[in-house]
Amino acid sequence: MRYDTDIYYSSQNEPYEKARGYVIDEGSTFRIGFSSQEYGFEVKNENGKVTVARKGEQAYEIYLTKTPSSFTLKTPYGNLVYHTRLLSYSLEKKPNSYMLTLKYSLTDNSGHSQENVLKLRGMIK
Repeated sequence: MRYDTDIYYSSQNEPYEKARGYVIDEGSTFRIGFSSQEYGFEVKNENGKVTVARKGEQAYEIYLTKTPSSFTLKTPYGNLVYHTRLLSYSLEKKPNSYMLTLKYSLTDNSGHSQENVLKLRGMIK
């Protein structure tokens, strides 16, 4: 089932922002995403394979697993390689909403590591 809906999103414990987006719940595939004026995000879980895609100036696609993996971010200054790992994925379904919380680690080439938290809430009318 696809729902065009308001998406409330927060990253790194910033206040929630609102954008027009969508929720797709088809059993083995779940997708939630939005596009704002500056950028967009989509989180997809397809048979347990989690992907985060960012659209806009700093576009990237990350395939998250419990075992460390890497991806390349293309910038005007060259390619940056990051190592990442899925820390947790939580999806709460209610009659009129979906709440996804995603935590993953990012480590750059210098060894600096950070934990990222992305929260998306789709409100179904």
